[in-house]
Amino acid sequence: MQIQDVKSLLPDKVAAQTVRPTARTELLSVPFHSEDYYIRVFTARNARLHRWLTWWRNYVSSKNEITTPVFHGHATPEAFATYQYEALRDVFGNGGWVASPVTVATGNGLGVVVTERADTDPGIESTVLGSDQFLSVLRTVKTFHMNGYIHNDLPRNIFQKTATSRLVITNPVGDFKSGRAPAAEAYDLICLMALFTPTLGAWAVAHRVYDEYPLETFEQLIPMAKTLKKTQSRTDNWAVQRTANAIAEVLYEETGQTPAGINFDPDSPEETVNLAGDA
Repeated sequence: MQIQDVKSLLPDKVAAQTVRPTARTELLSVPFHSEDYYIRVFTARNARLHRWLTWWRNYVSSKNEITTPVFHGHATPEAFATYQYEALRDVFGNGGWVASPVTVATGNGLGVVVTERADTDPGIESTVLGSDQFLSVLRTVKTFHMNGYIHNDLPRNIFQKTATSRLVITNPVGDFKSGRAPAAEAYDLICLMALFTPTLGAWAVAHRVYDEYPLETFEQLIPMAKTLKKTQSRTDNWAVQRTANAIAEVLYEETGQTPAGINFDPDSPEETVNLAGDA
């Protein structure tokens, strides 16, 4: 792939700027940036890898009683790029904090999505994270879910800072168009909660999620915490454990219920949840 193959697909206002590869690498696209724009190029290799990851995600989901297939692969890079752009547009149009979509273009066997420029370093590590930032990101994830999109990962590197220091999600991955999927939504949420727990505290994070989501989704968080601990070695185990304990505590405080299969002691909530068992 040559840089000219990419530039020939860009709008004049983007192509007129100097377009360079970013220092950041991605598995599912080839990233470039200019002074004002972030450019993600989708190749046939990216589309093939996405189809393989789609199969794997659906396999893991089926083992954890998440409705399948949650994820759908894309036959071509053009279709992959179009989906990504439409997902960003849907979420952005409903107030979500995602990178502002500019355009999508296809040709030369490539798909190209252009958004506003974001930092190449993960914003979640280079920003002082506060409760307002978490609430904005949480509501963005909720907007994904309300519009039929599931990410099923939410790693650190998809959170980027814009020029105005907003913390945005740069790309959606999966989709679920046939209705709400509480367990799949809960997996997104537990990934997000474990990232913010070290900064904001597990109880505050759990309470925010309880306030924003229906009870049927909140009740799925502990089973999904078990899944997260098994499947994502890069997530701090202590953060997952504290988050799960806080979920059980908030559920008991708010409803008087205890998560199924858990012996809850309100006087010792730190001993509540055993994540070593089967998911």
